[in-house]
Amino acid sequence: MGALSGFHFLILLVVFLVIFGVPITAILTENSDKTIKRRNFLYWIVGFLSVPFLISYIGELWNVTEITDSVSLLFILIGSYPFYQRMVRRARDAGMSKRIAFVSMIPIVFFVCITILVIKPSKEALYEEVFD
Repeated sequence: MGALSGFHFLILLVVFLVIFGVPITAILTENSDKTIKRRNFLYWIVGFLSVPFLISYIGELWNVTEITDSVSLLFILIGSYPFYQRMVRRARDAGMSKRIAFVSMIPIVFFVCITILVIKPSKEALYEEVFD
């Protein structure tokens, strides 16, 4: 276990760029006027986050955890683009900025941001309560 070789450093750099580059790209390119309501966002989050656990569980049953762990990681990396797009759309619906999606890239803060986006009502619902 010597020093980090150039090849290993290159692999770590590519993984780092994918892990942070895909969500940042998704957040920055989501400029549509689309929104997503709280319930649909909650269903989407629960479904998205449960798939890697289901894949790992199947791997434990069939004793192929090496393959299923890689598949789970690949699913998370590929799915992070639409995941962060949905976060921006939900933030837009709640009257918040894209910053919450950027902040959610911090591991522990991620769950706090998801909770805020699920709990906060839509901007339209707040407007109706005030002016009706």
